[in-house]
Amino acid sequence: MIPNIAKFKPILKDFEIVEHQNRDSVQILRINITFFDLSVLFVTDIFISFENRRKYSFHWQNVNEELISLWDNVPHFPNISFYPNHQHLQSETNVIAS
Repeated sequence: MIPNIAKFKPILKDFEIVEHQNRDSVQILRINITFFDLSVLFVTDIFISFENRRKYSFHWQNVNEELISLWDNVPHFPNISFYPNHQHLQSETNVIAS
């Protein structure tokens, strides 16, 4: 479940595997990736096999901790196409389908 991050090394300053668990029917992966511009991508990817369900969040913020983009599948925008997958652009309230 851990992606091949090495191929992105030219644009990465650092990355940290915060959590990696593979328990019975649940896989959890949390990674923090820092780019050379000091923006950070916080990756959370959870797969629950007995429900055949994936929960994810890719939260990207700049060096001032301001949101650049957030992709997730939290089911809080039911009227958006591709529900529950969506993207927040520069704010929690500016939401589009993803």
